[in-house]
Amino acid sequence: MAVSLTISVKQTVGYMCATNWSNRISNSEAYRRASGRRHYNAVRQLQAAMRMIRVAELSSFVGPVHRGGQAALARELGVSRATISRDVEALRVIWRKRHLCSYCGTINLNERR
Repeated sequence: MAVSLTISVKQTVGYMCATNWSNRISNSEAYRRASGRRHYNAVRQLQAAMRMIRVAELSSFVGPVHRGGQAALARELGVSRATISRDVEALRVIWRKRHLCSYCGTINLNERR
């Protein structure tokens, strides 16, 4: 018994279907797409900044984050542990720039730059 099976695959993203990228589009369509990308990226950057503020509020960056602390933060904020790890490292870099002497490397908590 021979069975022939034909599969037709069509990717759908929102309202758009997979298209031939060599087709030209109008300027207004290109502008709308670019505007949508700018909006999407701005929203993502705002969400990342708000998440970093929340991470800073929920943990202490003077010392290391305790075992399981980043995983708990990730669960609470609904993101991956890798995302929290990147946020913690970025906050540590900011802290070092503000509190470490650029010449000798000592901690100076009194002076803010």
